[in-house]
Amino acid sequence: MSKQATLPFFKKTSKDQEKDHVQIVYADDPDLTVDLKSGSNIIGRASLPPDTDKRVSRTQLDLQWNERLHLVHKGKHPIHVFRQNGDQLVVLEGGGECDVSIGDRFGLLLDQYQFHIRGKTSPTERLFIPFYLTISYLAGPTKKPKKEETKKREKEETKKQEKEETKKQERLKEEEKEEKEERGEEERGEGKIESNDKLIEILTDMGNIEKASGEKYRSVAYFKAVRSIKNSNLIIRSGNDAKQLEGIGKKIALKIDEIIQTGQLQKLNKNLNDPRIAALRQFNRIHGIGAKMAEKLVDHHKLYTLDDLKKHKILLNPQQIIGLEFVDEFEEKIPRKEIEEIEEELKEAAAEVDEDLMLTICGSYRRGAVTSGDIDCLVTKRGWMEDTKRPASIDLLMNKLKKKLITHELASGDKKFMGVCRLSDTEERKHRRLDLRFIPHTNYACAIVYFTGSDRFNVDLRNCAISKAMTLNEYHLKRGGQIVPVDTEEDLFEALNKKDNLYDIKVPFHFQLKGSSAQVINFSNALSDSLAIDCGTAAEIYNTRRYTHIDEQEATRYTEKESEVTSEEQGRSHIEPYIKCHRISTSSKLRQDSTTVDKAFNTLFYLVKKGDIRTQFDARRFVLSALGSQSTEKVVSLLGDEDRNGIHQLGTITTFEVSPTAGNKPNVLSFQRVVLPLFALIVDPAFTDSPYVTHLRRIYSLFYSQRGFLDETMKSMQHLCHHQMWSMRDEEYRRDPRDHDVWSPSHWSQGLRLIVRLFLSFFSLFDDAPSDHQVHLWVASLDEMFQNCVEGDPDYRSHLSRVKQTSDDINRLKSMMITPRERELSLMRARERGSRGPGDLCGSFRFDNDCIDFRDISILPTEEEMLYEGEIYLPREGEPDYLPPGVDRYLDSQFRLLREDSLSSVRRAVKWMMREGGEKREEITTGDGTHLNVYRNVKLDRLDLDPRRGAILVVRFDQPRRTQRMSVEEKRDHWMKGGGAGQLQVGSLVVLMMVSGKSEKRLYAAQVVERYVEKMEGTSKSVEMGIEIPDRRQFVEISTLYMALPNDTEGESLMIQIKGHFFTSTRHVMKALQKHRETTLPFSDDLIHGVPSLDSPYYSLHSTYDLTCLAKKGSSDRVKSALSSITMGDYDRLKEKLKGVRDDILLDTTQSISLACALTRKISLIQGPPGTGKTYIGVHLVRTLIQNLSRSEDKRRETEYPAILRATDDSNERSLPILCICYTNHALDQFMEGLLEGGVPLHQVVRIGGRSKSSRLLGRNLKELKRGEEEWKRELMEEGTRSGVEHARMKEIERKLGELGRRIESSLRVQRITEEDFVMEDLLDYLDQMFPHQLDQLLREKSEGDVLRYWLESGETIHERVEDVSVEELTRTHQVWSMNAWERKRLFRFWVDDLRDLSERELNQVLGEYEEYREEYNAIDIAAELRVLRANFIIGMTTSGGASHGALLSSLRPQIILCEEAGEVLESHLLASLTSGTQHLILIGDHLQLRPKVEEYRLSVEGNGGYKLDVSLFERLFVSCRERHGEEGMMEDGRMSLLTTQRRMRSEIAQLMRVTLYPQLEDGDNVKGYPHVRGMSHDVWFYNHNWREDEGGDKSSHSNTMEAEELLSTLQGLLDRGYRPHQLAILTPYTGQVLKLREMMKKRRMNGHIDERSFGDLDLNEEQGERQRQRKSDVGAETERGRDSIRLSTVKNFQGEESDIILLSTVRCNERGRTAKIGLYIFGSVDTIRRDKEARVFHRILTELEDRRLIGDCLNKPK
Repeated sequence: MSKQATLPFFKKTSKDQEKDHVQIVYADDPDLTVDLKSGSNIIGRASLPPDTDKRVSRTQLDLQWNERLHLVHKGKHPIHVFRQNGDQLVVLEGGGECDVSIGDRFGLLLDQYQFHIRGKTSPTERLFIPFYLTISYLAGPTKKPKKEETKKREKEETKKQEKEETKKQERLKEEEKEEKEERGEEERGEGKIESNDKLIEILTDMGNIEKASGEKYRSVAYFKAVRSIKNSNLIIRSGNDAKQLEGIGKKIALKIDEIIQTGQLQKLNKNLNDPRIAALRQFNRIHGIGAKMAEKLVDHHKLYTLDDLKKHKILLNPQQIIGLEFVDEFEEKIPRKEIEEIEEELKEAAAEVDEDLMLTICGSYRRGAVTSGDIDCLVTKRGWMEDTKRPASIDLLMNKLKKKLITHELASGDKKFMGVCRLSDTEERKHRRLDLRFIPHTNYACAIVYFTGSDRFNVDLRNCAISKAMTLNEYHLKRGGQIVPVDTEEDLFEALNKKDNLYDIKVPFHFQLKGSSAQVINFSNALSDSLAIDCGTAAEIYNTRRYTHIDEQEATRYTEKESEVTSEEQGRSHIEPYIKCHRISTSSKLRQDSTTVDKAFNTLFYLVKKGDIRTQFDARRFVLSALGSQSTEKVVSLLGDEDRNGIHQLGTITTFEVSPTAGNKPNVLSFQRVVLPLFALIVDPAFTDSPYVTHLRRIYSLFYSQRGFLDETMKSMQHLCHHQMWSMRDEEYRRDPRDHDVWSPSHWSQGLRLIVRLFLSFFSLFDDAPSDHQVHLWVASLDEMFQNCVEGDPDYRSHLSRVKQTSDDINRLKSMMITPRERELSLMRARERGSRGPGDLCGSFRFDNDCIDFRDISILPTEEEMLYEGEIYLPREGEPDYLPPGVDRYLDSQFRLLREDSLSSVRRAVKWMMREGGEKREEITTGDGTHLNVYRNVKLDRLDLDPRRGAILVVRFDQPRRTQRMSVEEKRDHWMKGGGAGQLQVGSLVVLMMVSGKSEKRLYAAQVVERYVEKMEGTSKSVEMGIEIPDRRQFVEISTLYMALPNDTEGESLMIQIKGHFFTSTRHVMKALQKHRETTLPFSDDLIHGVPSLDSPYYSLHSTYDLTCLAKKGSSDRVKSALSSITMGDYDRLKEKLKGVRDDILLDTTQSISLACALTRKISLIQGPPGTGKTYIGVHLVRTLIQNLSRSEDKRRETEYPAILRATDDSNERSLPILCICYTNHALDQFMEGLLEGGVPLHQVVRIGGRSKSSRLLGRNLKELKRGEEEWKRELMEEGTRSGVEHARMKEIERKLGELGRRIESSLRVQRITEEDFVMEDLLDYLDQMFPHQLDQLLREKSEGDVLRYWLESGETIHERVEDVSVEELTRTHQVWSMNAWERKRLFRFWVDDLRDLSERELNQVLGEYEEYREEYNAIDIAAELRVLRANFIIGMTTSGGASHGALLSSLRPQIILCEEAGEVLESHLLASLTSGTQHLILIGDHLQLRPKVEEYRLSVEGNGGYKLDVSLFERLFVSCRERHGEEGMMEDGRMSLLTTQRRMRSEIAQLMRVTLYPQLEDGDNVKGYPHVRGMSHDVWFYNHNWREDEGGDKSSHSNTMEAEELLSTLQGLLDRGYRPHQLAILTPYTGQVLKLREMMKKRRMNGHIDERSFGDLDLNEEQGERQRQRKSDVGAETERGRDSIRLSTVKNFQGEESDIILLSTVRCNERGRTAKIGLYIFGSVDTIRRDKEARVFHRILTELEDRRLIGDCLNKPK
């Protein structure tokens, strides 16, 4: 069996008809032939005899998968070879040859020739004559070759020749027959096929039957075949003819053969005679009844006709009842004239309501169809903006239409109405389906085009937008994330087109030239790549009228000039409105350019589906197909999917016997040629870090459980080591034609490395692996084998890098192993010494979440934990720990301290509220000063199920009192821009205090995951928020107890949030810490012991770098030669190289040392005081890495199996992209812009996170780039490409999630059932499954209404009450109507209780299934993001962004991570960004400036509690290195480097830093020429005063009015002397002083703004927040980018910034100064600062200023 891989013919002139007799006249060329060779064998030949009136015969070639094709040309005339996409590959001269692929075409292109057609001879310039040589590939497996016996071979050759001769004769007869048909000479015979109508009818019926049976994909296949046949001009006479059409495969072709030969289809007849199928088809006709519902009606309720269903309407919902009533009328096509009348009614009603209302009927009606199935109408109002509510006039319109046109409502919402309409002028009028879509006017143009066009038209239009770096959907046209405004359709098409590609159209038609006429088809065909009218070439024409035929001459003229063409058969009226369309390249061409076909994966997909692994050769083909795939994520998804047979195939492989001497034995797996390549696949880092976590675990569980297979693997490796077979060669193996000789290990280190990595993965995924006895034995055996190999192999140093990596990994395995006995003894010792440890180590558990293993701790606090009054366990420095030193102890400490810092304030607030929180207040300050927002009257409204975020509980609460009287606009501003904007942000932690009736309060911690903005903008008195409760038990409990409680429930439920509490990034960090294991945490020894090693990253070992990018412009050839080839790995040598050319490179001495340190140490620390160029060195470092690593990546891509290289040697992993992390968004923007200025291409940079302010990075955000990827996923679905398969899988998961979601909602509804309040449908379904006989009796007596309630209430005491009747007896009783009232209630109570029990079990099961599918859905999403990121060089994100994208980073596995401002980043946050693939960590920062911020003072260094949470990793490593090696020692060996030359501040300012923190600081030459500050006696001055600070401020918000007055007077003087506002900055340590200064500046009419970071730190109540945000927008909205505003900032938020002149308001005192360039003026009290013993740094500054006489009580003190 073969599958065609052909293309349409190449273009000829319009007169060269395919079926006409053509004579070619050209020079004699008797040898004009083309041979197609596979290896040395000629497998196909095509020839064109000259001077003959004969066609070239077709040749069909069936090729095996592994054959490589070679084209050999003999003859004089050149042969032109074309690729599948139409691009010319090569021109072969006589005797030339080239490689070709399946689907390529070859032909003769003649420049001068003559031809005659129907007796006329005409000269033509060019003609392409294709050779009819069709290459195809085998769709099925290659047949096993028979024995090479001469007789059999000769018989086969004879049979083949006879077969070919028979085919040739049949072909000649067919050609002769066609020629007779053309001349009209053939007589009409019986059975002659004149049309495809019968074929189309039968296939359509089959499609409808499959659709009714729920076979979605089969029905799609039938309908696709029907569409292809309809769109073709061919009369289908056989299945082979049909297979030439797109979308028709082997199975459909066989059915077509049956139809043509017999006139019927047996399968169809069988189905038509099946009463069940007939019933399903009948019920599927009804609106609202799908395949599942139809099956239920037939299979469970035994209904078979519409009349049966009409008697049981109780089983239907109201919409289905309407569909049943009008089923025949809905199926009838609507004439165009009737739609025009309905359109007139709609427009008339709209005009009466509001002149600004606009309506457009779209769909097939607008495309000019004579009839339509239903009516799709778009409704808008001029001026309706997208972000506003639906206009009231639309509601008035709907009320009006319901009175005069609309008869029934099927569904109604804010965006769409579905219903039934009927014209009422006569009784004969039919009911018609009417859908109204309400579209904002800003989206109207895009919506009209979308809902008018066919599916294919919309796909092509979106392709066109993508090709122009835009995205298009039914709402917007966007470029770089920004909406492109389009008011009309003309605007839309103009934005997508060049002028020479525009065509004015009214209605588009598709036609193909056939004979001498063009047959018009319809609008829905795809746009063509060309408008040339050629034989067999599709084209588009556009006109205002409808045509059936156009003669050849008119059609040709039309393509040359867009002139009016008159119809010969019928004319239609002018169809409006005027549409512009453009010529679009065919979507297939665009797809081919953007997506490479993954042939290896296609093979694997086929093998998995086929499921036939019988020999080791089958297994090897299976493994190598997986290894060769371009997408590892796809392979994981396929092999780990139980539904697609992948796991079963892997399991089949593990059942084979394994041997290192398997040779060619079919039933034994070769250890070298099958098992090790398989291990290379599954231990490939790209495989193990796949986002498909569930699939990955499933695959590894299979191998972990196959102990026999693993044992044979270990014995095979032992055999090779014992016999010293260092090359791993199988001596028994002989080359076999069934085998694929691609890869097998060539050294023992490769095999051992793969097995060791497999066990590391086991340790990472399975908690019991380190304590498994059998695993212990295997690890010991691996260690022994390694030692023997190293001792016995004299050549092992040739593979030293891999050998060292293997040794390190074996040591990691040994260190991780612990027996259950050892674990128990460790815990017993901890209990005996009275450990403060967690859990029962201190005697008993403190609360339910007090777990010994930190990985078992629920991140969100539990109710018991929030109410616990005692001390929570925290690991403290210097105290004995219950864990031994190692990775777990290190991660345990980081996790517990970070969690305590995040949640301790929450626990205090909850306990305070439980004691004191009875007042009806919305803003509360607790006893310890914690500010709370309290939301009143909280209700659980409903459950929303989201494929990405899972189960969302929607809570509803009262609007704040101050907003209840606001207008709609004011409410929107409050929640979007005002005081509510900072409340309940996505990711915020909230605590629900729920009350139900008189029960006590229950506490539930939750996280906000959705802000329902549209609900908050209305006039209602309540607000809705979506929350997530990760704990499944709590989720079920709160959903069951509190969802949909009546409004009159006693007691008030509350929801509290701590103001300013940020939890989003912290939660992601904690989750990342819990996932880390010793196998996934890089640099574990260095991090635990605090001393970075001197090792170089694996990827750079023995690499040679080109550093000419560091040379200054105009550098000599000597300098460039010295920098062009430098071997990495030796710090001293590189340092000396750079030192030798220090005057000719862009770096100073300390910067070049820092570069050498960063390039040669796997952990590098670069300390830089302010102004020394930390960002500058970071930019040049990244540029250097990109320039050199990009070349390595190019070479790596050229290898056939990169996964094997990655699995066997860490140095072969992908080095790009580089991950750049910064603490703030502002710093990240600056760094990324510095890279762009340094020459990094913009298209190689990706920014993750949506808070960028950089205009240069616009359009390079991951979210925007991924949107383009999602467009492709939708449009490549039919092509079977990678994105298409993923998109199809996402749709399948969405369908399953929808089903599971309905089951979850049903289960939750059932949980709330009581004897008084129940939904009859739930109980009917239950009875249908559990007690069908009793349900039948119930429905037999009463089939309509609430039968159960009637049964309960109508029970009379027919018999005397019998006390001993058991429930079991009642359930077995069929006569339910004969029961008395007591028996009915007892039986009903049993039904309800049993139903609740069943639903609770099902709910837990379904929630688990839902979570699995949701994880896979998100994994597909992450896979799309990975493709975007891997195509780039630089990825930038903040530390919080790195934490929130932990799963993405884990799969991306960036080898190089560079962190700027590392001294301000919490160590735990940095650990969350590290992955198992990280080989190089570069930390740039300054620990002497700001430390990381912590919420709990007691956990900080200054808190003296022994926790030191605010010590960054940068500071800890620096201090630890200095203690062990001394400062000079660690600088000398390159463990860290120090930048010493500052180029920002004038020397007088820098001197203050030299005497305090940086004695080595030097001044650059550029600062020596700074001018003096105009009008001031000194450039640096301390204004000393004794003004007391303002009274009443709390400790976090101090202010000093008098100091602010003096500072602003000085500021005004500077402005008067000509300084611009942007040259000045005001700093202060306190946010209270920031607000004070801002208020006073406004009174003085000074233009200033609070910088964004400082504004976010302001501790404001709602009223202050609204006022300050309004002032920010009024006074300084755009000034942050402008040049006319003075910046106000807190000291900590000015980190890394600079200003010409800084005025510092100390208010009381401050420890650290900031960087001014030319002037620094400090205002404060010397006495206050001197009295503060903690302000040691400022004491030294005062001493320096006093020595230089720069302190005084006035600013203009004479020098």
